[in-house]
Amino acid sequence: RGIGTKNLIEEISEIAEEITSKTKNKELLKAKDNLKDLAHKIKEEEPYNEAKVNKIVKTFNDLFFDKKPEYSFVIDGEGQKRTWTVYKDDTILAEGLTKDCGSIGFEMSNAAGMFNISCENHIDNAGKLMGLQSYGNFNQSLYDSFNTFDMYTIKELFNTVKNVSVNELDWIKTVHEKLGDILVEFFLRYAKEDAIIGYSGGVAQNVLWNTKLKQRFKNLIVLPHCGDEGLSLGSMEYLRIK
Repeated sequence: RGIGTKNLIEEISEIAEEITSKTKNKELLKAKDNLKDLAHKIKEEEPYNEAKVNKIVKTFNDLFFDKKPEYSFVIDGEGQKRTWTVYKDDTILAEGLTKDCGSIGFEMSNAAGMFNISCENHIDNAGKLMGLQSYGNFNQSLYDSFNTFDMYTIKELFNTVKNVSVNELDWIKTVHEKLGDILVEFFLRYAKEDAIIGYSGGVAQNVLWNTKLKQRFKNLIVLPHCGDEGLSLGSMEYLRIK
């Protein structure tokens, strides 16, 4: 997504070479041998089918962890118009479209503009804002006014900046706190607290929200390659399970 088929194939090949040079895993070696076949499949499927991409990313869990997740949550900036997807045993339980739900990643990035944060890649603004919000003061009464918002009304939550009397830094501090609680409630809607859960997507890079989630879900697995960098690794796993 965004880097072109040729560059994606080159990235897959480079990672395959790096991993397979240090392993005797026959399945990984077989995946490497099939990279050319993967290149043809990716080219044939342009533009990307994001549902397949999300599945590719999450299925790489097996090669990094001893226990396969029962549930997988993918929460991204946009993801080809799909901002989040929930899986159980490789089956989609629920999904949210950006146009319907709003996007945590995109709204965080847009809100960063209020503080003159501007990264070369717009979506990277969200990470900068995650750090900046720590300088604000949490406002309990403002937080209480957010009680109707959830994963389906993210855009509306961010639109509250137009009607609040607190300063913008305190507003984003309080919104950020609410988003962490929204994520916990969202996970609880689909998974039990003791379930093994895989979590990926750009939103999974927010360590403050991850801390809230980990306090409730002790078996939460946040993938080290949870962003787009996991696509190449996941593509290899997609070939392996094929």
